Amino acid sequence: MLIEINELNKLGDNQHLLRYIDFTEFVSLLDRSSLYFSPLIDLSRYDIFEGELNNSEEALSKLCGSYEGKSNKIEIYKRNVAVCCWNINEEESYLMWKTYSDFNRGIVIKTTFKKLQESLKNNKKDVYIGMVNYQEDICSSNTELNPIFLASRKLPFFKEEKELRLIIVKSNFQKDFAKMNNDEEPKWFDYEKNIEIDIRKLIEEVIVSPGAEKWFSDLVKNILKKYDLCNIKVKESNIRKRVPKNISSSK
Repeated sequence: MLIEINELNKLGDNQHLLRYIDFTEFVSLLDRSSLYFSPLIDLSRYDIFEGELNNSEEALSKLCGSYEGKSNKIEIYKRNVAVCCWNINEEESYLMWKTYSDFNRGIVIKTTFKKLQESLKNNKKDVYIGMVNYQEDICSSNTELNPIFLASRKLPFFKEEKELRLIIVKSNFQKDFAKMNNDEEPKWFDYEKNIEIDIRKLIEEVIVSPGAEKWFSDLVKNILKKYDLCNIKVKESNIRKRVPKNISSSK
């Protein structure tokens, strides 16, 4: 079930969304007909502030009822909340390619807001959807802190990403979180991080990374053909057309 967590009426049905992934995740997407959700802790390689509570006692006490055992509890929170990130944009971004995909062997999945919603209709699990709120203060007086709210918030440094997030939380996470002893070693509560989707409803087109050579584009087309998805258009990156031939694609 898809649950909206903030106002999404600003997004029209035809608003394009882009997901930057590497080739292995692309193949997994097709093979499993599912979207992979990354635990917040795995995203720290892109954003060192991801999932952090700004050393706020108030934030931690609101989240789990105690400030004790802060470092363990924050790490457990970041392992048990997972997200699937989409860029709200009509066009590719050089910065997004370089940060979130493989410039030479990467893929962008292009869809629309409506297609994304329709692709998740048969999913039975709770999936939260909302635009990321870029804000500094996470403890304003009217803020109800919970894992979903925190996972949909980033610092203002990242507002150029214009991000839409799908969010899942491990069942009974907050109860497990609050019961953890202060001196207890972190426990990683296992949960399914792949959410079933309808591939044919999701993908509008596939964009191949700017540094990719022709053989890679052909490989992507052959993979789609293998999964009976020949109707999906594979497009060369618009950025590639502007890359000078004397510049290495790895730069």
